Amino acid sequence: MLYLHAYPSLPSSGYAKFTIGFDLEKPDVTVTAGHAIWLYGNDGKLLPMSTVYGDIVSTLTKFAERTRENSSQSLNNPPRYID
Repeated sequence: MLYLHAYPSLPSSGYAKFTIGFDLEKPDVTVTAGHAIWLYGNDGKLLPMSTVYGDIVSTLTKFAERTRENSSQSLNNPPRYID
């Protein structure tokens, strides 16, 4: 199951980020797909949606590749974090 959480509004400039996580039922753990995805650049300005979507695609692609590579790993002991 994928949980989506969003803030109702973002500050006009500054700092905001989010992570993508998956809750597993068996075993009962949450796996984070990767590092936090930033919504603001170093200049404090909101990043373009295309940049944020690109980061989401990149994060999920890396997560899928590593999950496939580790598919022989026991689901009784999944990784808590995959970079």
